[in-house]
Amino acid sequence: MAIPSGPGTEVLHRGTVKDEQTQTTFLKWDGSAQTTVGTTNYVPQHHIVTLLNISFCNKGTASNTLTMMFYNGTNSIRLIKQDIGGGQTFVWNDRIVLHYNDSIQLYGSVSEDTDIVYNYIDQDWTT
Repeated sequence: MAIPSGPGTEVLHRGTVKDEQTQTTFLKWDGSAQTTVGTTNYVPQHHIVTLLNISFCNKGTASNTLTMMFYNGTNSIRLIKQDIGGGQTFVWNDRIVLHYNDSIQLYGSVSEDTDIVYNYIDQDWTT
């Protein structure tokens, strides 16, 4: 990847996922809420996304095993596999940089019991 030069913007965004599914959900990078399992959401061309943190809240009473994967266009790489007890919250507070065609994939072991909020910086180098 070439290092961008010239004018660009750097904006702090947040995204949400309501009722995480047992099927794969992809985080969105446009600031809108992800409410259902949808199409793959890749980092757009000429963007660099820095995922700052992500909070998972298990609203149910049963334990939920949540898996978060990084996909680089070729390989899925597991970042976390975390058991979250009923009524509990888990915060992933590590930074990760995503480039064009990268994505973050999530899935849980219990359908529709986990809400997710994430914060990220979007550096936009499109002109």
